Amino acid sequence: MKKALAVILAALSALCLMGCEKGAPQQKAGGKAIEEFITHIAAGEYAEAYALLSSSCRNDTEEEKAARRAAVAEATLGATLVPLDTLHRAHDGLELAKMLIGKSNANCASDIGVAALNLVSCARGAWLNILINLGGIADADRAAQIRAESERLLAECEGMGGEIYAGTVKQLVG
Repeated sequence: MKKALAVILAALSALCLMGCEKGAPQQKAGGKAIEEFITHIAAGEYAEAYALLSSSCRNDTEEEKAARRAAVAEATLGATLVPLDTLHRAHDGLELAKMLIGKSNANCASDIGVAALNLVSCARGAWLNILINLGGIADADRAAQIRAESERLLAECEGMGGEIYAGTVKQLVG
């Protein structure tokens, strides 16, 4: 999937570079820019790749380029914290569902099991969204902290989800 995305984005970058009004010398450098863009994508450096793409047809100063990269990195951190919050909420929901096993109306037992399955799916989806963004976070320590927290939460969600499902089946079967 990453390679396909890299090819698509590289093609868009090439089209952008071909349409630049910078003049022939800069257009000749387009091949190097595309190579640099693909290198960033392959390394998971999405903020850098986006900054390169967004500035490829501009005459920005180095300060403007640095400011754009910083803004993209900050936005990527924000985009990572949203699914991290979702992962926390899925964890909270599973804790509530776990407390209800065997304590709810028997007719609602399957609903608790289905809720657990959906919450685990939610946690996994949030984890995937976190993973896609981690490479674009400029602060490596913060990215590592988010990854560790997310991995812990996901493991706990999957464990609770399995317990809730097994408890639901046991309650339904007798």
